Amino acid sequence: MLTTSKSVNYRNFGFIPRKNFKENVARWLFGEANLFKRLQARDIMDSLDLKSSDTVLDLGCANGYLSVEMAKLAKHVTAIDVNPYVKKIQTPTFLQEKLTFIHGSGEQIDLADASFDVVLASEVLTMIENPKSFLAEIHRLLKPGGRVVFVNGVGRPNIKEMYEKNPESIEKYREKYGAAVPRSYDDYIAKLTLSFGTAIHTLLSEEEYEALISQSAFRIDSVVNSPKKIAADILFHEQFERFVKTGSGLSSDWFAPKFFYLSFLSLFSRERSKSGAIITATKVT
Repeated sequence: MLTTSKSVNYRNFGFIPRKNFKENVARWLFGEANLFKRLQARDIMDSLDLKSSDTVLDLGCANGYLSVEMAKLAKHVTAIDVNPYVKKIQTPTFLQEKLTFIHGSGEQIDLADASFDVVLASEVLTMIENPKSFLAEIHRLLKPGGRVVFVNGVGRPNIKEMYEKNPESIEKYREKYGAAVPRSYDDYIAKLTLSFGTAIHTLLSEEEYEALISQSAFRIDSVVNSPKKIAADILFHEQFERFVKTGSGLSSDWFAPKFFYLSFLSLFSRERSKSGAIITATKVT
């Protein structure tokens, strides 16, 4: 029987047993097939800096792959998502007293004030129409001095540079794919985020996120750009090509070789990508 590791394991990070045998084996071997988040996983966990006494809230937990890893370290994790799939997640036996999944919205949460030491909000701020009410709810749920870690995509720098400084490359795409190639970088981001189903059809800048968070009674403690630039540039160039070909920016095809290849390249690079920001903030009164 394939079981979840009792300690955080970055090889098969986020593995939770499922009923489909083939999918189960693949995930046990290689973990959650979200390439961008897997490349950020170490930075996210380092920013969370969880202790065995921490109670944690995972807002927008998706299929629980980060929740299960946090539960291995914390006292208890409550994971919430609007997708009813969360009710079907099979919590590993050894985590059943430490991990609770709830189907619901992150904007109105039926939990007591000051319930949590740490909150994780990964790729949530652009998914909701009123981020200020969402931030107010996080503030309410955090204990005094509690911390929140926001993980957000903030752009596709290499694609922006291609539009602005290398128009010849864009013209080659237009010769091949015609009107499927967005008119500008902003047009590309608007169409890409629309395909993701976000409420806001743009990617806020790192500075815009920081301002929004600071205005909601949080103190910014640190900002980590993630993943490494070399990996992000390769990943987003491939994403752009896939988008103009198919209209979709998401794919888990060939996840394992891509993940290990990009992880290997990242070992030899210090430069971080401005495509993603992990923002850690503390609740202030």
